[in-house]
Amino acid sequence: MPGFARGMAPLKLAKNINLITGPNASGKSSTSRIIQKVIWPFQTKGLDVDAQLEIDDNPWQVKIDSEAVKVQQDGIDKTLNGIPSKEGCHRYLLPLHDLIKENEDDLAREIMKASIGGYDLDEAHINLDYSRTIKNSSASEFKEVSIKDKEYKEIIKNHRELKNKEETLRNLETDRNKAKEASHLYKFYKALSEWKRAKLTSDNLAIQKDHYPASMDKVSGEELATIEDLGIKITEAEDDIHLAENSIKKENKKINDLQISGIEISETIITNLETRLQNLNDLSQKINDLETDLFTKHEERCEAVKAIDESLDPLEWARLDLELVKNLDEFTKSAYRVIGLKVNLENEKNRLQEELDNFEDVPFEPDNVLQGVNFLGSWIKEQETKGDLPVWVIPVLALMGAITAVGTFIFGWPGLIGILFIVGLVFYALQARSNPISHSVREKDFKDLKLPLPSKWNLEEVTLHINVLLELLRKSKIKNDTHLRVRQLNLELKNLSPEIDNIQNDQRQWREEIGSVPNINENDFGSLYWFIRNARDWQKAHTAYKSLEGEKKSREMQLVDELKEFNSLLQQCNLQPVNNQPEAGAQFKNLKKQLDTKKETLVNISNQEAQLNTYRRSKKEASEKLSSIYRQLIVAQGDKNAVKDLIEKLEDYKDLSQNLFASKQKLLEKENELKGHSLYEELAETTKNLSLDEIEEKVEENEEISGNLEEISEKI
Repeated sequence: MPGFARGMAPLKLAKNINLITGPNASGKSSTSRIIQKVIWPFQTKGLDVDAQLEIDDNPWQVKIDSEAVKVQQDGIDKTLNGIPSKEGCHRYLLPLHDLIKENEDDLAREIMKASIGGYDLDEAHINLDYSRTIKNSSASEFKEVSIKDKEYKEIIKNHRELKNKEETLRNLETDRNKAKEASHLYKFYKALSEWKRAKLTSDNLAIQKDHYPASMDKVSGEELATIEDLGIKITEAEDDIHLAENSIKKENKKINDLQISGIEISETIITNLETRLQNLNDLSQKINDLETDLFTKHEERCEAVKAIDESLDPLEWARLDLELVKNLDEFTKSAYRVIGLKVNLENEKNRLQEELDNFEDVPFEPDNVLQGVNFLGSWIKEQETKGDLPVWVIPVLALMGAITAVGTFIFGWPGLIGILFIVGLVFYALQARSNPISHSVREKDFKDLKLPLPSKWNLEEVTLHINVLLELLRKSKIKNDTHLRVRQLNLELKNLSPEIDNIQNDQRQWREEIGSVPNINENDFGSLYWFIRNARDWQKAHTAYKSLEGEKKSREMQLVDELKEFNSLLQQCNLQPVNNQPEAGAQFKNLKKQLDTKKETLVNISNQEAQLNTYRRSKKEASEKLSSIYRQLIVAQGDKNAVKDLIEKLEDYKDLSQNLFASKQKLLEKENELKGHSLYEELAETTKNLSLDEIEEKVEENEEISGNLEEISEKI
């Protein structure tokens, strides 16, 4: 604490009021404050105090390290007792300046009061009714004084008795202090005895532990099992190493048995072999395709000869010009087209001529017949004002007649459908009509047109005659159209004649260019065409056959060259040469198989070597662990009996170690209790060489003295 760098001298405080005086800055306030902090430790931040005090003859030790406070009695943590509560601690520290800070008169009054025993004379004068008047002995006051005097003497007597008792009490206090001191010493020597006993026990256990081997702390109890496991692992690793080495020997023998065992075949050689083999395959396939095509073309030549005449020599047909054959195709197509057209025109003309023969009974011109129909329609219209017919009938009949006539003239017989409407209207009109009408004018018109007249001039007959005329109109129209078509056909046949003449001229010229054709009539266009067509097919097949023959020979020569190159590459691989493409494929397949076998075998060898290294590492690791166990236990390599002996001692060693640890803990605890005793520092030096028996004597001696403490306390 600031102000006490070297600590404080021991203080003995009175039971009531203690005054601390001294000049300024002499430490009065610091002394008061440290006493207060030791008794009531609060707000101790920054303090560092180690104090010893007695309360009712009981020693206490207080240590303050900033805010950490430790209070002990005889080395045991306790709380101070026999002191006022902390809440009122401020009442027990009263600096002088607090007394005089307001009115210094009060200080004089307090000092005077304290000097006469703490009485207030003025207040006593009032309370005792003090009087300055002198009274005689008979006064009541004297009687009271006499009584008080007796009482006083009695008190003096009692006081003497109290003095004697006080002496006795002082003696008892002395005896009690001795008993307390003995009790304090008893506790110290008792703690010292317990510490000494714990020390002897701990030392004895340590000596027993030292008798065990130094490696016992490293024994776990699993070493023997671990040694057995490691031995098995080493044996298994040795077996695996043996198997792996044998497997590697077999794989090496497999490689040595290969034809390519001692040869390093590059990827370039393999690529060239694959290329050459592909060329051989392509050439062989091409030759096979050419043979198939040759057979096909030979069959085509035979079919062409069979189609003409097998007795003929087809080589003579080689002189035919293919361009000429092309012209023949065009000529034949043109001839068939013109002749077909001519036949069609003539057939149509003959058919139409037969139809005209059926129309000989129709001598009238269509225009005249149409005009007759119009005349009869006009006649019917004229009857409108002469009969009882409805006004609308005549116009409608005239209109329908005109429409029917025009429709028949334009569309033919379908236009006659209008007659049905006309007949219906006429029938209706006949029912309403009763008077004949004049028809002389119409008869003259019909005679001029040379048309037949109606049998009677009435609406019924005239209507029927209109129908007859319409039928004549239809037939005359058909006859007229047929005549027109016949004239058109004659014109087309006439126009076609030059083309026919040209065809005949071309035919003669073409035969002259071809020459004689066996067994073919000059006018037989089809056979001639068929002969030339088949001859052309034979020529094409023959030309293709010869071309394929040449290409096949060329491919066969290329095949021979490729085989030479392929065999040259095989020789570099220490393999036998081949004679054809299938042998080349088989030999290359054999090479690939050997390469794959070699590659696979090398991989197997690599894997086996890796496994072999693993097994060797495993064996090495197990061996090192085994050696480490023997080294750790300080036992000869392979001495399992020594390891077993250590393991058998392990349980007793553990129990001993635990007991030693417990004894050390107890020793430490007893040492802390001993050092925590208030007399330790005072008696440590004088008691360090005492034996256990001497300490026990001290314990018994002080126990006997302190045993009277309770009795003395009762007497007091």
